[in-house]
Amino acid sequence: METFPYRSSKVEEVSLGSQVERDFCILLINSSLFYLYWSTYSNLRDFPLSLLEKFPFPSLDTLNSRSAEISDLKNRVSDCLRGNFITHNAQGNSGRVGEFRTAQCRSEIDEIDDLIGTMYGLDATEIAFVKNYDIHIRR
Repeated sequence: METFPYRSSKVEEVSLGSQVERDFCILLINSSLFYLYWSTYSNLRDFPLSLLEKFPFPSLDTLNSRSAEISDLKNRVSDCLRGNFITHNAQGNSGRVGEFRTAQCRSEIDEIDDLIGTMYGLDATEIAFVKNYDIHIRR
């Protein structure tokens, strides 16, 4: 998301060269493809910036050619995530913490997977595999 709904020492700001790169990055991080990558190469808890840096991005020309679609989908998924963020007051914490109910945004995430899958050259079978990876956990 462009802005995070609470403060945390674990949330880092990421700067990208253009708006389309930022919007694509937001989609990518919320995609099932990136979830599969994260679950393979991380400790399943933290999200170090180095993990994102190692993930290949499509060319800027490719992103620019689909900028309207990327922007629209980023806006819709961001709205859905914001609308499904549940806050909690944490004891001993000066701010609020919470959780995203991402299952409520499943249709938007499926759209992200379709878009990103085609951008990375995945066929329909591969996209379906990515969408259903760990589905029993991510309901």
